Amino acid sequence: MTDKVSEAEFLQGLIPQLRSEGYEVYLHPTAPVVPPFLADLRPDAIAIGKGKKLVIELVTSESTQQKKTRALANLIKEHPDWELRVLVVTSASRGNELQVQSREQIQNFLDEIKLLQDSNHVSAAFILGWATFEAIARRLMTATFEKPQTPGRIVQQLAQEGYVTPSEGDFLRILAAKRNALIHGNLHDLPQKGEVEFFREISERLAAESAAA
Repeated sequence: MTDKVSEAEFLQGLIPQLRSEGYEVYLHPTAPVVPPFLADLRPDAIAIGKGKKLVIELVTSESTQQKKTRALANLIKEHPDWELRVLVVTSASRGNELQVQSREQIQNFLDEIKLLQDSNHVSAAFILGWATFEAIARRLMTATFEKPQTPGRIVQQLAQEGYVTPSEGDFLRILAAKRNALIHGNLHDLPQKGEVEFFREISERLAAESAAA
């Protein structure tokens, strides 16, 4: 199974949830569905509902599309009736085998998270933050995190090894609960910008430690 098929299946899986929220979903849209202000950029999907419109872009841990995501974020921030949702897709081509990401790849995603924060796409930054956090943890403790992990176990193991302080561990457990609720459709207890900023600061520090290891 290829990454492309995996992304197609991921998009198809979004449709029922978005429709239940009142959105009409367009996969790989073209004009006139794609708004003119996006110019030549073509997002993976667009969802249009009453009073709200979503631009949906998929990324993977190995994505080379950071520039596209940044460009979308910069364009959309000028249009408050539109929202960018960046969704992380795990490659289906490797099964449970996960590759340790390079320091450069991780830094690219940390930079993208900051851009999303600065563009007020806080929830998108938060979800991308967890994907990056797991990638950092895998660089720090490769044998422990060689397979996909739950956020709670990542925090527990990092805390046990002293990579995060007890207070940081408590904070990350609260964020892990918010992450789990958000990805399962609970849109009421969303992360705050300050929380995402502190989360990124912790990730930046751990990324620096992983580079030195």
